[in-house]
Amino acid sequence: MRKKLEDKRKKENTLCEGIPVIIQFLVRGFPLLNLGCPHSFLTVALLISCSVWQVKAEPDSDRRLYVNELKAPKSSKDLLTIQALILSSIQNSKLATVNIELEAGEGSGVIISPEGLVMTAAHVTTGVGEEFKVRFEDGSEHQAVSLGLDSQTDAALAQLKGGGPYPYVTVAASDDLKVGHWVYALGYSGGFDKERGIVARVGRIVREAEVTIQSDCAVIGGDSGGPLFNLKGQLVGIHSRVSSSKEQNMHVPIHVYKENWERLLDSEFIGEGPFAKKPQPGTAFLGVRVKSASGKGLQVLETWEGSVAEKNKILVNDIIISVGDTEVNDQKQLSSYLAKKAEKEFDEVKVERQGETIIIKIRYGSK
Repeated sequence: MRKKLEDKRKKENTLCEGIPVIIQFLVRGFPLLNLGCPHSFLTVALLISCSVWQVKAEPDSDRRLYVNELKAPKSSKDLLTIQALILSSIQNSKLATVNIELEAGEGSGVIISPEGLVMTAAHVTTGVGEEFKVRFEDGSEHQAVSLGLDSQTDAALAQLKGGGPYPYVTVAASDDLKVGHWVYALGYSGGFDKERGIVARVGRIVREAEVTIQSDCAVIGGDSGGPLFNLKGQLVGIHSRVSSSKEQNMHVPIHVYKENWERLLDSEFIGEGPFAKKPQPGTAFLGVRVKSASGKGLQVLETWEGSVAEKNKILVNDIIISVGDTEVNDQKQLSSYLAKKAEKEFDEVKVERQGETIIIKIRYGSK
């Protein structure tokens, strides 16, 4: 029985050799393209099968973009043109698409520079300064840290730590997408799976808005934060709200990132949600017991086990001169300052230790 099945598979593979990828998907019953027209995939497959081996795509990629202006593909040439454009860039796109793994779950992202700058979604990174693991399709792992995010539009950046140069994609210079333009989406649908690899979906832009674009690419959980490409292989969007229902498939367009580029690079938390929750003031915790020192500052009497102070090596008998830009000379001043700070917020503590002034960079914890 097993031998018969293997012989059958070999025969099917032999029959499919030389047949374009799109046709193979259609004939085998796995629709790769949403054609946006009333023809069934079987009808289209039969239509194409008559003369597909003789059709050649235009050599110039810009000339081949005529397919974006068609209401629906009209011939095998149109389908082969779409296929040729996607195949010319998808391998590089896949190399730069990464899986992001955090405690809360998994998402996707895409590298846009050889130094490892990553574009992803705010609801994937969840915050600023979050450290997490990134995986490539081959299973190799790297550490990364989240930079800034815009919690109102779902835009976010992250940075791979060390290593490189990394594979990366080109970001589209402008948002010249129009309704009807062909795009393809990549991501780690359902999470990382080395055997399956990255999942690719082909579709079209079905709606544009000020801070979102909508496609009919069937992206789902795990794809969040992954890339959307035009037929030139240029990055045009990042998956935001994903669903098996196309009415809910939204992507963040590139111009949203560009408008806040410097703030995102500076690790700023922009906005008040709904895609990421900003830590609330008054939740910051340092973890020290102090008393006023003779002269100025606060003498450290104790650091609590596991606290930010202990982890960052603030020592007993250190004199805390200032926190941030605020000098502290009594417990009340320190408490008032911390009441304005939030958990996970970054800060600096200036201490004097045996006549030496030391600046200690910290990230607040919570009680």
